[in-house]
Amino acid sequence: MKKEKLLLLMMIFFTGCMLLAEEAPPAAATQEAAITTAASVETSTAAPVEAAVNAPAAAAPVTQFAIDKVKNLVIKSLESNGVKDWNLEQIEGQIKTYLQKGSVEAEIVTQLSADFTNDYQKKHRMFNPELGNLLVALLVIAGFVGFYITSALKGQDLYVRPIAGLSAIDEAVGRATEMGREVMFVPGIYDMDDLPTIAAISILGHIAKKTAEYDTEITVPVAGPIVFSTAKEVIKEAHLKVGRPDTYKEDCVRYIANDQFSYAAGVCGKMIREKPATIFYLGTFYAESLVLAETGNSIKAIQIAGTTMPSQLPFFVAACDYTIIGEELYAASAYFSREPMQLGSLKGQDAGKLIVMISIVIGVIMTSIAKFTGTPWFDFFKDLFQVKN
Repeated sequence: MKKEKLLLLMMIFFTGCMLLAEEAPPAAATQEAAITTAASVETSTAAPVEAAVNAPAAAAPVTQFAIDKVKNLVIKSLESNGVKDWNLEQIEGQIKTYLQKGSVEAEIVTQLSADFTNDYQKKHRMFNPELGNLLVALLVIAGFVGFYITSALKGQDLYVRPIAGLSAIDEAVGRATEMGREVMFVPGIYDMDDLPTIAAISILGHIAKKTAEYDTEITVPVAGPIVFSTAKEVIKEAHLKVGRPDTYKEDCVRYIANDQFSYAAGVCGKMIREKPATIFYLGTFYAESLVLAETGNSIKAIQIAGTTMPSQLPFFVAACDYTIIGEELYAASAYFSREPMQLGSLKGQDAGKLIVMISIVIGVIMTSIAKFTGTPWFDFFKDLFQVKN
């Protein structure tokens, strides 16, 4: 029994020793951990000191005295370079930036003097070589215009493609004459400071000559005071040109209203009451375009419209018999008069547009080849048309 108790105590003792041996780290590990801990403490303590030593010194505050000193040196340098105007606020701002970065005075003066001198020379030089491609394009188009004007002055017959809306004007006026009803000309809602309105008044001169020849009444409702006076003079001159000044009527031009929809309502009322046989809509139109065209269509009038407003063209195309699209409105004056200067200018501009279209096609093809083949050589054509400031 005693032996069993002794054996049990010995087993308990050895078991306890083994457990203590597993929990307690070896002496070498304990020493190594102590060394590592000491090193980390030393490193963390030394890091702020080292960072403080290696950190750059804080920039000294920039005083106005330092800025003015450098500014005077920059201005003297600009004057010596022939620069006559500069922006003091811009100079002071850049000087302050350089001083905050720690730049020295000589470096600041040299850099700012060079920058402002180059900017001044770019603004005041006679010719900017970076815009040479624009000069070449201008000379090419001007050459075409001059060539066609000279050809027209020599009597050469320059071909202008037929424009259906303009060719139908004589037919439309003749229809009104046959029916014994008037012609109405609507020049849009803008005054004479608008280019489409000026072009419309030019066409009015041709229409007024036809109505005077056929002894057909014409009425022009307007929305602007200057258009009112101009239209009256154009119609009066047309009657004088055909030798029938006695058929001119002072009330042929009528002022309706300067407001958009008030003007549209007044014109629609005149259409319904007077029932013109032919109606022209030429000039600048907005939301009132479909209102006017549908009213004219309801009285069975032949309608010819023309505007440079892309958003209103679909309405005119849908509701009118003929539509003059975009720049055809500006070509009408040369189309009717066949005057050499106008005709030559029109042909020259068309030649310039043709060159631009051909250049676009060639540029697209060459840029596509450069993109798919990875050959930058094909990009040279695109670079010819880049405009640099």
